[in-house]
Amino acid sequence: DSPLCGDTPCRTPNIDRLANEGIRFQTVYTTCPVCSPARGSIITGLYPHAHGISSNAHNLGTSVHELPDGPNLLPRQLSKQGYRSGYTGKWHLGNGKSEAFGVAIDPAIPTSRGFVGQDFSGHGGGGFGYEEYRSYLKDHGLEHTVNPWGESATQILPTGELAGPAESTVPYFLADHTCNLIDQFAESDDPYFIWHNFWGPHGPYYAPQEYVDRYRDVEIPPWPNYDWPSRSTPGPHHVKIHPDHEQL
Repeated sequence: DSPLCGDTPCRTPNIDRLANEGIRFQTVYTTCPVCSPARGSIITGLYPHAHGISSNAHNLGTSVHELPDGPNLLPRQLSKQGYRSGYTGKWHLGNGKSEAFGVAIDPAIPTSRGFVGQDFSGHGGGGFGYEEYRSYLKDHGLEHTVNPWGESATQILPTGELAGPAESTVPYFLADHTCNLIDQFAESDDPYFIWHNFWGPHGPYYAPQEYVDRYRDVEIPPWPNYDWPSRSTPGPHHVKIHPDHEQL
């Protein structure tokens, strides 16, 4: 979604600066266009049919519901080379449960798989309900308040404006956590690796007013496959079959 990668109305000055001053990784392929299987491949180095997370964790379509531990996991391998590994944000490689569909399993959370940092088990639904985020809001005198777009009865996708400042958002909270990890790791001469995971761009689609205002007068065209006739598609495509979709 960055202008660096094509014609888009998105404005990404920080990403652009990082790309211009750093390294651009442009030849990218995924082992699977589904969240948990792809994440499983990153951390194991295996295809989904090999690591077993063949659908999103704890869905009936997967044979492995909690990421198994082992010496070949990315943070375990990095540890052998003297690295410390930090984790921030969305996990989606297990719900931290000891049972799935009546079968006992080893609960998987980041700190049980070689990382230090946050343990946001499961998908997280945007991270709004996690205790760490709620504690962050309380400690900083902030609130998470959403002004939804449209009536809730007609909302196909959760969308709206956040009433608070950027500091009250989950992305800011996650970035703050990663900055703290960097400061913590930098106190030592040991090398370190941090896996930082924002939820977006992903539903629920909430943004602070200051960012929404930047696009109020910008024409945003439908994505290329918006008019695909199939109805068995993810939520964003469901908007077009709503009788009032032009007003949503």
